[in-house]
This record gives sequence, structure tokens and C-alpha cells, in this order.
Amino acid sequence: MQKGNEVTDKYNKSDAAKKAAFDKAKAEAEKIANKENATDNAGIDLVQKLHKDLEDAIKALGIDPVVLKTNKDALRAEIALNDNDAIKKGNPYKLATSDEKRKAYDRAFEKAKEVLNKDTATQDEINQAVRDLQKCSLCTRWKK
Repeated sequence: MQKGNEVTDKYNKSDAAKKAAFDKAKAEAEKIANKENATDNAGIDLVQKLHKDLEDAIKALGIDPVVLKTNKDALRAEIALNDNDAIKKGNPYKLATSDEKRKAYDRAFEKAKEVLNKDTATQDEINQAVRDLQKCSLCTRWKK
């Protein structure tokens, strides 16, 4: 219970603006958390934004936030789809309209591997790496 008392003490000693920011972030997060079907009513981007806002408010109070476990399954799957040289040896990649598209794909693929191997990657970084790799992979398939 020592940690709980320390957290309460830090909150109570914080200035009014930091307390207000925390209270607002907490209230917004609770609106989603208290719904039985929160996943139906709140997209992952909203939930992640609320989590980040709450985490930032907690840090502003001088408290170490709880670290959430990340899920890299989608990133692993996307890398696996792109990691067999079939993409680079295939006609869509070779015939992409520009070197720029091929370079963008190569950068997205390398960034995705970096994020996968990064122990401290956030879920936002992971999700962005998946989106970027998917987008660049599609760009090499279309000539427009």
C-alpha cells in the first residue's frame, strides 16, 4: 500500500493545472472503460489516444505510469508476408512507376523490422509500422 500513498501524496502536492489535466484525462478514459461494449463504441485509435493522454497526465504529476504490454502479432505477420524476396523479385515491385515507390517500400520494410526488434516500441509505433508497410506494399502494385 506504500505505492498508493505515494501516488496520492504526489497528486495532492501537484499544482491545480496538473491535477485538472489528470482529472480530465481520467474522466475521458473512464467514459470508454465503463461501457460494457466499449470495443464496439470506441475505435482502437481513440482508446490509444485516451491511454496516451492519461499516461502523459500521470507523468506530469511525477508518477511512473503502468507500462502496458504491446502486441506485435500483426507486425510479425506483415513482415512475414513481405520477407521472402518474392515482393522484390516480382513484377509489381520491378515495374513500380518510380524508384521513389520502391525506396518507400524498402524504408517501410526496414522500419517495420526495427520496430519489431525494439523492446520499448509503443503500440502506436507498432500499428504505424504495420500501416506504413501495408501502404507501401500496395503502392508497388499499382502504376498510378
